[in-house]
Amino acid sequence: REKAIRIVVIDPLYRALRCGDNAGNVYAMGEQLDLISTKLIANGITVILLHHFKKQGKTYEDEPQLEDLSQSGVSEFGRQFLLLKRRRQYMMDGKHDIWFSWGGSAGHQGLRVLIADTGLRKDDNIQWKAALHDPHALEAAEAKIKEDREKLEMERQTKELLALIPSDKPRSKKSISEDSGIARATLTKRLSTLVASGLVELCGNKDTEVV
Repeated sequence: REKAIRIVVIDPLYRALRCGDNAGNVYAMGEQLDLISTKLIANGITVILLHHFKKQGKTYEDEPQLEDLSQSGVSEFGRQFLLLKRRRQYMMDGKHDIWFSWGGSAGHQGLRVLIADTGLRKDDNIQWKAALHDPHALEAAEAKIKEDREKLEMERQTKELLALIPSDKPRSKKSISEDSGIARATLTKRLSTLVASGLVELCGNKDTEVV
């Protein structure tokens, strides 16, 4: 009140609370969090709590939820929130693909994907380029890019296979796989396409040879 402070940022929250081994006890956490209400919020101060999730694990594809916050009572205490969580594993390239979710008790809510490029210090290229994307539109665009890449790769492999298959004598799938570096499962799919196109024929026991 003396300094007319209107906003307090507690960063990080876990270092400001003195719960010790009771961090998983919602009642013990409630007592600590209640101090924020009675000492700060009750005096007209807006409080911003910086907190963290449980370990990322392998759930990059799932958008963040309040329930993912660590320790007890925190998700119940917050009245509005901004949640940031990686959507893709960081590859140490300065490019960050992040879920950005927000909402609150007033009924506001939303979900976007934050794509940020910070550059790399080793390249003397520290920067901040960021954009928000609709997750459904972004997923559709990414699926199209993946489909185009797979189509180009299939065309490349098809040309390579045709060059490896002589017209005057059969070759085994094993030898073609070894020379081309194409896995047997993928090779079978590619050969099926070539057979359907009438470019090659299969013969031998269980289609083990190519003509």
